[in-house]
Amino acid sequence: MSSSKARATRPAAPTLPSFESLDLTHRQVMQMLTQLTQLVDQVQATGIDDNARMLAAEIRSFFDETARAHHAAEEQLVFPSLLASGDPELVQHVQRLQQDHGWLEED
Repeated sequence: MSSSKARATRPAAPTLPSFESLDLTHRQVMQMLTQLTQLVDQVQATGIDDNARMLAAEIRSFFDETARAHHAAEEQLVFPSLLASGDPELVQHVQRLQQDHGWLEED
């Protein structure tokens, strides 16, 4: 009979976002871009007011937080298997998305 040490406990694996969640964020991006267009139109028409400041803060917050986390999830959970697919056209598209993510982070 062997005496084995008790296995150390470790934290549970984090919950991964579902594809539905990732898709929802894509829809939210489109909504934010529409709001950004409305903001530009509003500022051009009436200047900067409290409403414009509030809308700008909401848009910035979304892209700083939600969109950034979304891109990190895509990079970690989705892109690796697509890059390993062996499909040259798919790999090229994913590499372009990675480049776009990099530029968004840079900006």
